[in-house]
Amino acid sequence: MILHAKMIQKQRLKNLETFSESKNSVLLATDVAARGLDIKGIDHVIHYQVPKKVEIYIHRSGRTARATHRGLTVLLVDSMSRQFYTKLCKGLNRMQDLDVFPIDFEPLMEAIKKRVRLASEIDTLGFRCKK
Repeated sequence: MILHAKMIQKQRLKNLETFSESKNSVLLATDVAARGLDIKGIDHVIHYQVPKKVEIYIHRSGRTARATHRGLTVLLVDSMSRQFYTKLCKGLNRMQDLDVFPIDFEPLMEAIKKRVRLASEIDTLGFRCKK
């Protein structure tokens, strides 16, 4: 499912309902989903872009682990976004890196890189369209 600010509210709500009712679904969302939504049953949040502000990271990640439930947030960091990651860690008062899960299976790493590149291109095009 897709969720972004340019969608009409009716479509956003329909997509959220479909997402919530599906057992194994993926919601691809801009930061419009970072605040104000209480979506039950989200187990994972994957940041394909390192947030530039701590508040954004906290609110995005807050979609998981609601109430007494546990959740996992994954942050994809490449060499170009390392500076934002370092700034994020400082903002979270983390003097050491967050837990690292290196990917040592080359086909998986290439598939992830391809998808992150595509997501970044989509984000860049969306930003250009706004201007």
